[in-house]
Amino acid sequence: MRLVFFLLLAVVFFAPLGSGVPVDALRAVVLTSLVLLLMGLTSELPSSYLVQGIYAEPGKRDRWARLLRLLRRLHLGIAIGIYLTTLLICHWPVVVRVNWHLADTLFLDEVVILLPFVVGLLFSWSSFYRVERALHLSSNETMQEAMPTMREFLKMRARHHLAILLEPLLVFAAIQSAIQCYEAGWPWWLIPCYAMVCLLAIAWFLPWVWTKAWETTPLPVGHCRSQLELLCRRMGTPLTNLLHWDTDHQHAMAMLVGYLPRPRFVILSDLLIEQLSEDELAAVLAHELGHVKQRHLWVMLSYVLFSLVLWTLACWLVLTAVKSLAFLDQLLIQVALLALMAIYVRLTLCDLSRYLEREADLVACLAWHDESPGYGLAVYAQALHKVAQLNGESPDHVSWLHGSVTERTEHLSRVLDDPLARLHFSRVMLGVKTGLVAALVSLTLWLGYAWHQL
Repeated sequence: MRLVFFLLLAVVFFAPLGSGVPVDALRAVVLTSLVLLLMGLTSELPSSYLVQGIYAEPGKRDRWARLLRLLRRLHLGIAIGIYLTTLLICHWPVVVRVNWHLADTLFLDEVVILLPFVVGLLFSWSSFYRVERALHLSSNETMQEAMPTMREFLKMRARHHLAILLEPLLVFAAIQSAIQCYEAGWPWWLIPCYAMVCLLAIAWFLPWVWTKAWETTPLPVGHCRSQLELLCRRMGTPLTNLLHWDTDHQHAMAMLVGYLPRPRFVILSDLLIEQLSEDELAAVLAHELGHVKQRHLWVMLSYVLFSLVLWTLACWLVLTAVKSLAFLDQLLIQVALLALMAIYVRLTLCDLSRYLEREADLVACLAWHDESPGYGLAVYAQALHKVAQLNGESPDHVSWLHGSVTERTEHLSRVLDDPLARLHFSRVMLGVKTGLVAALVSLTLWLGYAWHQL
């Protein structure tokens, strides 16, 4: 989900999305409204089908729940496609930036351009809320629990997704601000310093916002918290706080937030805390702390910065070269660039993320206890299977960023049993990290040299 929003915001912030000539604003607004109606229908029709099916066959609740997850993902893809139509065909960005003269504002024009997508998400959430309610009422286990009202449900979803959107929004706003500084004639050496200050401020600010947006509270004082804090000290990775996330028992997950040493939090969901044993919870926490010990946050930041610089440069060169072409030809080239960006992210980020997860998995088996590696693997594998089950997923379900639980446990068993396999994996990880940092440094130096020669 975060990656989808990241790519979508990159299009809104940096793609031309039309010419600088005013268009018929009324026609564009009407077409955009019709597209929004279509987005609403694409969520309302499957939701009505699911609700009728749940009430007709309540015994097949698990089947309807799986179908709901599938249709949600499908609708998100359809909604993005429909929204891109408003950007490229309905001329909505031209109305906002040219007709309404918001092109020179910082951040405001992008927010207004995003409004149709936000409204489409609200349509989707309100439609699928009826399905959530039907599933809730069809379960004997949840009949005694209060179902959130639609207003509470929409508020919770909005806060969650706004928190996800905030990171790329602020990063892209900082990049846009740095570009405006360049156009204003700032000294070349001052612009990278300004951009670095902005990024550090965002990295410090965001963890606090996320903990508030997701309605987290400090993990209650007790034996469980004491053991987890002891694990943090043992691994040499202090945290600002351990937080409990109230999800109404909807999610079983753990998250590490915070690029800087302070603030840095580990967030544990309510369902995870209630269903996992203390050993399993400690193994999950060790996995999150493994990302810190192995410097995965900085590896991912290097990847993001490298990709942003690379694709910003590539898009600028290509779009500058095709300015003289007809609108339809420019549109096709923009679509091709978007497709290439998606393929690049799918091919590179998939492997990188899985490598990092495997390394954190290894830490989770070795670093949190005094027993044998086999014991650590048994506990951690049990935790992974429980998490998959609580989230309604099969152990063989393949997440493109994490892989499947089966693949992860098989890899762990292989590297723990064979010292040579573990050594080979360590060398591969060192090569991946070194190569990524070297690529980022080389690209930065080349850009600095090219800029100095202009």
